[in-house]
Amino acid sequence: MNRNHVEPLTLLSLTDFFLLLAAVGFLASWAAPADAPPGPPDPSLTGPTWAQFHAAVEAQAALGAKLASEEKVNLVARDEIARLNTVVGNHALERQVFEKAMTAERAENKRLTAAVAKGEEDQRDSLAARKRAEGELRIATHELADARDELKRLRGREPGVRRELVRFKGKLDKVVIVLDCSGSMSSRWNTSCEVLRVFLTHLPISQVALLRFNTEVVEFPAEGFLPLADEAARARVLAQLRDVRPEGGTNTALAMERALARTGADTIILFTDGCPTNTAGDFDQKQVDDIFRLVRRTKTPPVVNTVGLGAFWDPRLAGFLVQLSESTGGSFSAF
Repeated sequence: MNRNHVEPLTLLSLTDFFLLLAAVGFLASWAAPADAPPGPPDPSLTGPTWAQFHAAVEAQAALGAKLASEEKVNLVARDEIARLNTVVGNHALERQVFEKAMTAERAENKRLTAAVAKGEEDQRDSLAARKRAEGELRIATHELADARDELKRLRGREPGVRRELVRFKGKLDKVVIVLDCSGSMSSRWNTSCEVLRVFLTHLPISQVALLRFNTEVVEFPAEGFLPLADEAARARVLAQLRDVRPEGGTNTALAMERALARTGADTIILFTDGCPTNTAGDFDQKQVDDIFRLVRRTKTPPVVNTVGLGAFWDPRLAGFLVQLSESTGGSFSAF
């Protein structure tokens, strides 16, 4: 408890006490015996005057008022101290909150700093990777350019390479294809058509005429040559074989006569699976002789390349095809 604090009740009791003392003295003085002999007053019996009593009362009242005022001041001071304590407590809480916020901010700054450092490192790695990729791209670009040049060179050689694979000789500008469609070709007709399609697709033939033969000869086109400018032109040639049913004999001499008569032809390719036969289906030596005679009579005969299909192991067929190709500077192939 504060020693300077005096309860208001206590202060009022002291005032009453002093007033009581003053009143008692005054009454004692006033009540002196009337028959007392005159003389100098006895100081011990002389009481305070009314003025003194009044002054004492006022002094005590003033003291009480002063003490009450000081008590009010003390109460105000206590309230202010309590308010200040509250403010200090609030400031302490705010400081704690502030310190927590600062701690969180420092942690966030640390995290952001680490993130920035990581981002810069990633950026450096990305730049390094980009430089590597650009270097690899330059190398790949040069390699691609070299590959294109090599491909262009190989494509320039491709027609010759393809010709070497099938061993065809002669120019392939205007080519007459002579295709056997006799009865013996029934079992290998589809294969023969596929071989012809591959040749037309991959050999650098500029223009073509197709002669299919058995006992008779059917020519496409009727005269001249069909330019093989695109896939549609090749399809037109192959369409001539779509509805063909192999049948009849093998009149090779008539087919070769028509092929040699085709103006402007520089190469003939003969596809057959057998030797020339007569109407009875037997080997016809006369046709063989007629074919060689036709070749000799032609002033500048085209190169004849022969292709044996299926029965090319027959000595008479192989001999006939080899001799015919060799007599014109051509080649013999077997499929």
